[in-house]
Order: sequence, then C-alpha cells, then structure tokens
Amino acid sequence: MRKLVALGIFTLLFGTGLIAQTPLYFAWDYPDSGIADVSHFRVKYDSGQYTSVGLPTPEVLEDTAPGNHTFRTLLPTGFQPGANHTASVVACSDTMGCSFEVSLPFRLIGPASNPRIKK
Repeated sequence: MRKLVALGIFTLLFGTGLIAQTPLYFAWDYPDSGIADVSHFRVKYDSGQYTSVGLPTPEVLEDTAPGNHTFRTLLPTGFQPGANHTASVVACSDTMGCSFEVSLPFRLIGPASNPRIKK
C-alpha cells in the first residue's frame, strides 16, 4: 500500500459529557491518492484479533490532514477507564494484501467517582 504514512495521524474523537452517554470513535486519515487501492480497513484493539470495518464513509473533519480523508469506527464498549490500551489499523487490498500496522496507545479517563460537597 502506498502513502500509508498518513495513517499515523490518528485521533480518538471524544464528545463532551459522560463516556456512557457519548459514543467514542477510533479515527484515522488515509491519503486521497491511494484510497482507490483500498478495499477495506481492519482494526484491532489491545491484543485482540483484526476485524474488518469495511470502507467507512470518508469524512473531512477539522483536523483531517490536507489531501486526506478521515475514516472512523465506533470504539467498542468495555474498556477500563485509566487502563492502557492500543488501537491498530491496516489498509487492505483484494489484490495486494494488507499494509503494515499502525498503532495508537490510548487511555480513557472516565468521570470522577463519588462526587459530593462536604462542609
């Protein structure tokens, strides 16, 4: 796969509010010049197995690199807040196989627990 360097520009898109109420996404950029060769992306989390996420709808977000589009998929539930995690993605072609893996370490920081006002 060519020009996979743009995959290094990752973003976890966090909304405002509580984690349980706001969907979280794993997002990555891919160059427009090479997307015609990509049939699908595969994503894995931590030491799990790669799962195909197809070819998500390309988007242009405020932090999308010039000459690229951003692709994103919902982050699965069940990650422990405060624990270290890794998200990895590869671009795959039906004729050329898959690219090298690009990974992003992340940590979810959940809402404060046991909030209270004391006198």
